[in-house]
Amino acid sequence: MDTNFDLDGLVGQVAAASLPGHRIARIATEPDVDADGLQGIRVVVVLVGDDASLSGDEALNTIVDLRQALQKAGDDRFPFVDFTNESELAADVDP
Repeated sequence: MDTNFDLDGLVGQVAAASLPGHRIARIATEPDVDADGLQGIRVVVVLVGDDASLSGDEALNTIVDLRQALQKAGDDRFPFVDFTNESELAADVDP
C-alpha cells in the first residue's frame, strides 16, 4: 500500500469532481477498520451551509470514484464516506 501521496488532497479533488453542483466546506480523513479487521479510511465530506440536496446517485458515484482513485494511487483501503453539512455539524455540538 502506497501512502506517499496527499490523501486529503486526493479526496478533495475526487469529491469536487464528483459533486459539481455542491460546494465543499472541508474534507476530513482518518484511518479506520472494518468489521473484519481490514484497514479502511473514514472520510467525512462537509458541504457548505445547509446543503442537504445530495442524491443517492451522487453519493454512490463519489464513493466509487474515490475507491478507484485510491486504487490508482496504490492505496487498497476501502473508503467509508459520510456526507454532512455545516448546519448538521453545528446542531450535533453539545453546548
